[in-house]
Amino acid sequence: MEKFQKNETFEENKAFNEWNEVKKEIDFHKKRKYFKQGQIYFVSVGQNIGYEIYGKGEEFLRPVLVFRKLSKDMFIGIPLTSNKKDGYFYYTFSYKNDKLSTALLSQIRNFDAKRIKYYSGTIDRYTFLEIEKKVADIFKFTLPNGGGYTHQNSEQRNNTEIIPQKTQKIILFDMDMPKWVLFFNPIIKRLKELNHKVIIVSRGGDDYSELNRVLDLYNLEYISVGEYGGASLEGKLKASIDRQTKLMEIIKKYNINVVVSGSVVDINRVAFGVGLKIVNFNDMPIKNCVSECEKVTPVTRLTAPFSSILFKPFMVDNEIFEKLGVCKTRIKNYNFIDPLIWLKNFKIDENYVKKELPFIDEKKPIVVIREEEFKASYVQNQYPFLYEVIEELQNWDINLIIIPRYEAKPIQEKFKKAIVLQKAIILQNLLAKSSLFIGGGGTINIEACYFGVPVISTRSFISHYDKFLIDNELMWHSNNTKEIINLAKKLLKQNTKQKSKEIFSQMEVDIEMFVKEIV
Repeated sequence: MEKFQKNETFEENKAFNEWNEVKKEIDFHKKRKYFKQGQIYFVSVGQNIGYEIYGKGEEFLRPVLVFRKLSKDMFIGIPLTSNKKDGYFYYTFSYKNDKLSTALLSQIRNFDAKRIKYYSGTIDRYTFLEIEKKVADIFKFTLPNGGGYTHQNSEQRNNTEIIPQKTQKIILFDMDMPKWVLFFNPIIKRLKELNHKVIIVSRGGDDYSELNRVLDLYNLEYISVGEYGGASLEGKLKASIDRQTKLMEIIKKYNINVVVSGSVVDINRVAFGVGLKIVNFNDMPIKNCVSECEKVTPVTRLTAPFSSILFKPFMVDNEIFEKLGVCKTRIKNYNFIDPLIWLKNFKIDENYVKKELPFIDEKKPIVVIREEEFKASYVQNQYPFLYEVIEELQNWDINLIIIPRYEAKPIQEKFKKAIVLQKAIILQNLLAKSSLFIGGGGTINIEACYFGVPVISTRSFISHYDKFLIDNELMWHSNNTKEIINLAKKLLKQNTKQKSKEIFSQMEVDIEMFVKEIV
């Protein structure tokens, strides 16, 4: 046995030996868990030297805050302790049932995701921002893009000190659904090229995680603010009031000049109240394709009048917005259907589907189904017919894939013969390989049409862009189980690729027009 150092004990040496065995087990056998910035996990920190923090129990665990997500495999973490500590190198906060924890800022270090044992909780963004400030002060570096729940690019990660150049405008983009992540992404890239600073906020709380998963998928930096409030109107109102208060603080913190959104009520109310320029995009002002003012969506009524600039696609009538009090000069048309902005330069990865969904039989047709947004305020009715259709289709000799709107588990339990997507993927690669799409939404329906895939819309209404696609025989609409089944049999034998190419090739995307009006 080696001679111990003066301050070393038998128990300490034993702990090192036990940790070595645990460490080998983790390295060889443990799979990496998914993690998110701003969340706390119990992590196998290990037995360490001297004053370095160590873990407890058989697996040497300690709660650790994910401070920076470096990749899907690595993160910079800050160990926590339940002992309240004061001083320059500590930050005490509560995150779970008012449970107090202290962040040991001087113990910040790099972790492999294999060390994660289980999830413990999430801290609010304000606590996270305060911790960021303290860490920045301790290590004397400038926070990229103002801090927040950020996901930095490789260039930012490799530079300790990031000093931004002088910017012309500070623009806030408020996202409330995945469609706007895709739509605004090329506009945001162009604004950054022109040296404007962009802050992205998302409304992607625990009651709707899909939005933030898509932001993560496209490596966009964002601050997650507020929740949807569930299906009830009272819940939505309470969540909206709470979110507006938080948005006011963000606008003040970052000195925002302009706000941009897909007509999000919360940011419109706040930005108008503090006198900011408001740029709204709206491709569905009315539930139906007939321009009747009484059918204008509540979101449009609550946001359109606040618009400094209002963008809309060509097939939507200006008159709808004019009747709501929007001046003609503020209404700007664009000559394409929304998804074209991210599909125009999209390159299909032929191997993507096989890699992400290896259990698909490529010899059989792929039929993709998307649930309706049944919790949204604009949905007129909620019918069970789509699920009746799935019951029938899962017995066909096809690859039946379901894209859940909310929770995947109940759908998987109900339809055991179908493939239910459990995680966010680049859906465009799947749609491009599909033979038929049946969808209760809008955006993915259009994407499928773009790739020349016959689409059956099961939505409870027909919008302006739905009518355009139906008139051009790229989409069919039905709310009847038997009719959908018959249409599916017919359309599986039909090819709409050539017609789709002819229609969409006539549309032009002008990013510069958007940028010019925004700034």
